[in-house]
Amino acid sequence: MPDAASGNENLLQTLRIVHCTLAPAPPVPRLVVSAKTTRVEIERSITGAIQVISAAETSIEDSIVDAGAPENVAYADASGPGAPLEIVDSTVVGRVATRRMTLASNTIFHATGILPVYAEQVQEGCVRFSFVPHGSRVPRRYRSQPATADLVARVKPVFRSMRFGDPAYMSLSRSTSALIRTGADDGAEMGVFHDLHQPQREANLRARLEEYLRFGLEAGIFFAG
Repeated sequence: MPDAASGNENLLQTLRIVHCTLAPAPPVPRLVVSAKTTRVEIERSITGAIQVISAAETSIEDSIVDAGAPENVAYADASGPGAPLEIVDSTVVGRVATRRMTLASNTIFHATGILPVYAEQVQEGCVRFSFVPHGSRVPRRYRSQPATADLVARVKPVFRSMRFGDPAYMSLSRSTSALIRTGADDGAEMGVFHDLHQPQREANLRARLEEYLRFGLEAGIFFAG
């Protein structure tokens, strides 16, 4: 879009947001990108809803996009599907509409409504090891959940807290199906906390306890919160 001060077109090539928090303020978008030439890169950040013109590009990694509620719009353009999206190891609360889902991997889309996650073009792209709500339109799926119709009611993310600022914000409850908690491509959990590798850490701890526990004693793991 033209720069308001000079009247020249905005030619920003790359907008990188790393280790930042754009506090969610639903339903208002916290990031609006209208420059057609821009590639948006978000890494290890928390942001509210995102609005990106369809001619741009967006990459999201190890981040939370929180529109405040599953029925709100988390990602789109002002009047339709947003820029092509690549998203990895992230958690999105709210509906997503994109021109093309280039890649979604190890990601949780927590959304409701008609077409909760919508990709305009489905001939290209892949959704792998991710949770995508029933009724979504996305490109080819691989090892994503719910994998079958009978799992729709039973396999869905349950968060310990969805309130921004809480210590347990967007962390998965242990009541969440193991198909999500261990459903990433390396056996870790889907979503923004993937890199903690909590299932592997728990398995390693159990193995060490059994290995070093004195004869006649028993041990258990008790989770706080």
